[in-house]
Amino acid sequence: MKIQLTNIGKRFGSNKAGWIFRNKDLLMTTGKSYAITGRNGAGKSTLLKIISGGLTPTLGIVQFFNDAEKEFFWTDTAHLVNYAAPYMELLEYLTLKEHVKFHFQFKKYMTGMDQMSFIQAIQMEAHQNKLVKDFSSGMKQRLKLAFALYTENPIILLDEPTSNLDDQWSEWYLAETTNIKSNRLLVIASNQPNEYAFCNEVINLNE
Repeated sequence: MKIQLTNIGKRFGSNKAGWIFRNKDLLMTTGKSYAITGRNGAGKSTLLKIISGGLTPTLGIVQFFNDAEKEFFWTDTAHLVNYAAPYMELLEYLTLKEHVKFHFQFKKYMTGMDQMSFIQAIQMEAHQNKLVKDFSSGMKQRLKLAFALYTENPIILLDEPTSNLDDQWSEWYLAETTNIKSNRLLVIASNQPNEYAFCNEVINLNE
């Protein structure tokens, strides 16, 4: 899998001050991990949303290619991408077990995993019948990351992945991303070096 961003720019509003970034060229390939960094407001989350297909760039194009160099339409790539961010919403009036079942009606489990092993991997067996709305912020973030990491898709996009996680689960995040990064295309938006120290390339939006 390959993602090519050519002359990407994003502006909110109609005046020059509305530009978040522009003239960005990036090439990202499977088997490598990339960190998007920059000061607050530099556009890290915005760029991640553009890559995911959830936001349209003001300038430039985003192209996806499979291993045979066949291009996918950018708007048809949702089935290729796993995305996790603190601002993403969960279905809070489902129980954990119901939410996992619902998610995997549309996605595939990582090879060798099923509903129970998914729940066990995030140590939530005791909470499987609890409504997600009653989870702590750390439990919700753990679930979001698990959906991204344990769903069988070639591209993983993570925004501030250890937000609301304690030390134990921050270490789990690092272990799991290190384990999968060799056969996925992993992109992390962060200003915390501990979240992306293992990445092959760092893209600073302020440069």
